[in-house]
Amino acid sequence: MLTITEDWIYDTPDAFAKAVVVYIDDIVYFLVPMRDARTVGKFGGPINAEIHGLAEGARIHKFIEFDGLSDKVNMLPLLYGICHDGCTMSYHQEDQAIVIDNIRPPAAHRDWPYSDYPPHYPTHRLGVLGQGRCEFDLFKHFLMQQEVAQGDERWSHVIVPPSEGWRVSLWGKWGDAEEVQTVFSIDPIQRRVFVENQCT
Repeated sequence: MLTITEDWIYDTPDAFAKAVVVYIDDIVYFLVPMRDARTVGKFGGPINAEIHGLAEGARIHKFIEFDGLSDKVNMLPLLYGICHDGCTMSYHQEDQAIVIDNIRPPAAHRDWPYSDYPPHYPTHRLGVLGQGRCEFDLFKHFLMQQEVAQGDERWSHVIVPPSEGWRVSLWGKWGDAEEVQTVFSIDPIQRRVFVENQCT
């Protein structure tokens, strides 16, 4: 188990700097692309679930779907309207379908975050690089704005940074350089997700 402190967060070891950060029940997991049998989820790929409530002109991407990390987040695809400039979005799972509750702005921008944006991301299996105890108030220091928009320590939270490991630019040259975060807050009881982006 890693010993996570505020100093550790602000001087994160290089190996963890571009990892996906997952908070579940006062444990933080650091996930990176891996090629072995111990993986816990998948980054990218097309959306396989049926989608309801998506307006004409909307466009969403699948970031991650866990299948071996925790029942609180497994089999719930983490989706985001990254092509909607300044997007905030919420949705919930109903049986095997995804129901979009809200997406703002409602329509995607043709050239946001850059022209010829891919229809889906390359697929990578994700494994646990490390994990450590981390109370919720300490976890919030991983966030650019040091606060989640929805939920609390009873929810699960996932921070996805841009990374060369994805083999695709998430936010374009400038957004990736600014290390824009995509932040998912998950109500594990209602299977409801709120997602936004955070930057400096």
